[in-house]
Formats: sequence, structure tokens, C-alpha cells
Amino acid sequence: MIFIMELLYLVRHGETEWNRKNLCMGQLDIPLNDLGIRQAERLAERLSKIKIDALYSSDLSRASQTAQIIAKRRTLRPIAMKDLREIFLGEYQGLSTEELRERFPSAYLIPSGKAAQAKELAYPEIETRTQLYNRGVKILNQISDQHPNQTVVIVSHGGLIRCLTSYVLGQNANYKEAIFYSLAMDCSNCSITLVRKEPDGLFKLAVVNDTSHLDGLHDESVDERDFG
Repeated sequence: MIFIMELLYLVRHGETEWNRKNLCMGQLDIPLNDLGIRQAERLAERLSKIKIDALYSSDLSRASQTAQIIAKRRTLRPIAMKDLREIFLGEYQGLSTEELRERFPSAYLIPSGKAAQAKELAYPEIETRTQLYNRGVKILNQISDQHPNQTVVIVSHGGLIRCLTSYVLGQNANYKEAIFYSLAMDCSNCSITLVRKEPDGLFKLAVVNDTSHLDGLHDESVDERDFG
């Protein structure tokens, strides 16, 4: 029996000037810079060799621009979805990493990101990492259910892609013990993280943070570590 495998390409948007300055974007709408556009063009060339059945993106311009560059080589129209946005951090958006550590220390005091400790991240008027995780898992399953045995590209953000990767790795783990978000995983601008869905319904991680298509551009880029 031949199984047709469902493939989900999780792609982070290209670089922005705020990435370069290491400022927290969250859900602020910051466009790609020149390097980010070139990264997206390299990514589009890499994906041109793959048959894509559907293309989704966050509705924030840095992700939607990246998706539009991918779509130029195809007849596909990107589907923009608010639920694919980065984490919302309210008044902390626009701060530098140093300012964020000072005003939002719990984000850095829990490097493992264990779900059991997530209550410590509950600040007024922001989205917690648990909420981001739950939002991401819901939309991933929704998109997967709509495209059985198809190949889908999802252009999103570093925080949400880290959550989805953690979800895939922890499907059979007890939720209280599962790591639901970890800064230990790199998620570079215009990187590819590939998830495949097995016939038994389980997601499996096939590739993480693949940037081989960006060779020669790495020395110019300055990846923001989080919240972008």
C-alpha cells in the first residue's frame, strides 16, 4: 500500500529592521527590510522545486510579504490568518531585549518554558506563552484537517513556530511535563521547519531551522532571538 504523506512547511518571515535592531515586534506590523526581501526570494527559489497545495501566512506584513514572494512563482494566493500572528505583548512591544529583560523578567527566568510554570508569565493585557501555544496548536490542526495528504506552506513567526515544534515533539508527553516553548531552538529568518503527518495521525518533525538556501546571506543577517 502506498501512503501519500501530508507535509507542513513552517516558515519564519524574512528579516525586518526591528530584527536587526533587536527590538520586540510582537504583533506590531513591521515590514521586511531589503535583506528580508532577498531572503524571501531565496526561499521562494528553494520552494519552487516543491508542489505546494496551499499557502497560509500571518496577516502581519512581514509574514504576508514573505508569502507573496513565494506565491509569485505560482498560481496560489496566500491565505492570511490572524491566528498565525506572533505573541501579543502589549506595552512591551517596541522594547529592546535589554529593556524587555528589565520589565518582563519572567520571560527569561523560565528558560525551559515548562507548562506547569506558565502562570508565572501571566501579565495584564498580554498573551501568555500558554495562550500562544494553544492558539498555535489549534490553527495547525485546523489547517492540517483542511488539507489531508497535501503539502502546505505556513509563513509565521519565531514564537509560534517554536510552540508548534514543541507540540510535535511532546504529543505523547504528559502536558504538565511537556516543554511547550523553548528558546533553545533556533528559528532564523526565512528558515524552514518541516513537519509531516503520518497515516496514524501523529505529526513528526523532519527538519528544523533549515537555512541552507540562504548561504551567503548569513553574515548580513542579525536574527532576533524572540517575540518576532
